[in-house]
Amino acid sequence: MPEHEIVARFDGSPRVEFPVRLNQGFVVSIAHEFGYAVDEVKTTSQHIAHRLVFRRDDSEAARQRAAWAQHMYRTTGAWWAVCWPPHLHDKPETVHPTKAGEVRLALHRLEYDGQVRLVAVMLIVAAFTLIMAWLNRATVGLAIPLGALSAGLLAGTLLTGRLSRWTRARHRALLARFEAQRYYPSPDDGFENQGAS
Repeated sequence: MPEHEIVARFDGSPRVEFPVRLNQGFVVSIAHEFGYAVDEVKTTSQHIAHRLVFRRDDSEAARQRAAWAQHMYRTTGAWWAVCWPPHLHDKPETVHPTKAGEVRLALHRLEYDGQVRLVAVMLIVAAFTLIMAWLNRATVGLAIPLGALSAGLLAGTLLTGRLSRWTRARHRALLARFEAQRYYPSPDDGFENQGAS
């Protein structure tokens, strides 16, 4: 789907849906700039994502972002001109809008899907291996590896929560860097006459 068709879908409607076959980070970045937030990732019964659902964010910050994105898109064709201004394009420390969109989607998945399924499976397998180790305690060659596997799974369960918190913090830091690079042009910049780069 071309960029102009994606932008046109974020028209102020309360909810917007997109098929996942599109570049997810790109769609999420456009959605964010036009005042929308990821609301849901619809999945199949095999937990394979197939649709992204966005909801309009009515906060003041989102409205300001959307107003600037619409203005820049109408005047220059560059919806990203405020969140990724041209004077930052060549700097390696800047965060590209698509990368921010990918991180925003990953953060949504962490916060709303979490690690519940993974932790549940690990705990069930750990309990099963612990029971098997107990039942096979007479066979040392089998009981010790099963006990070690059970202990490893329990440790992995504890580390999963820590890793999840670390990942969330890293994602939030990257999004803070992305928001900090915003530049709202003034008429003195001559920016509106440059066109899309």
